[in-house]
Amino acid sequence: MPIVMLLLTAAILLPTVAIAAPAADEEPQDRAVREGMERVERLRHGGSDKERWSSVWLYSESTSAPQLSMTVVKDAGTQMALDPVKGDITFTSKQATHRFHLTAAKGEPKSPCPDYTVQILEASARHTLIQHTCNKTEYRPNKFHSSVNYFLYDLETASMRSIWTNSAFGKNAPLPSAEPNPKLKVVAGGYKFDWQPSKENRDGESQFERHMSFQRKLVGAKKEMVCFDHTFPKSEAEGSGACAAQRLTRVDI
Repeated sequence: MPIVMLLLTAAILLPTVAIAAPAADEEPQDRAVREGMERVERLRHGGSDKERWSSVWLYSESTSAPQLSMTVVKDAGTQMALDPVKGDITFTSKQATHRFHLTAAKGEPKSPCPDYTVQILEASARHTLIQHTCNKTEYRPNKFHSSVNYFLYDLETASMRSIWTNSAFGKNAPLPSAEPNPKLKVVAGGYKFDWQPSKENRDGESQFERHMSFQRKLVGAKKEMVCFDHTFPKSEAEGSGACAAQRLTRVDI
């Protein structure tokens, strides 16, 4: 791949920073990085939704408030914002604002995820599926950890829960992301999740196929997102199997 394309890709994936005016003697490589950063900032609240989701990530190391938020679905007016200081993520729409505790607060000495990114994989006016990537960290001398968690946010039930997660240990372990990326099917009253690993990853830990459904149901007087795991025969009991995965705590605003 030409060096300019490599640099442009790197610029899109790196945290955005304040962009200086181009110098008269700007090198081609520097110009590619600058133009990549400018593209990210244009897409943060503009462009098409799918183009934005694939290009704009939120970084826990960012300190500028504008770079910690982005438009989710432009026509619906939905927004997503990250608060790395508290470890919270917030979704704002015309109907409501919901805040969840995503991970440990910045500076927490025993945090399993001190450095992370958030990327949108898909969304509608009623839901968002994000990828939460905990980058590799040395939590003890020569002890390394990374993880990837996919969370479904549902506006109607004001809830957020994991649908797929995996961790990796070791200095040279690759990032344990799902291949291919998870996708949801929106159905009446909720969502279906059917996933099979790519052939190259069938032998990997946690890379087994999954079949789950998420249904909005009244639990007492409150509507909740109830999960059913259909992966194995007779495993459809509410909350069983993979459905026992993490639910994020909603934070009062």
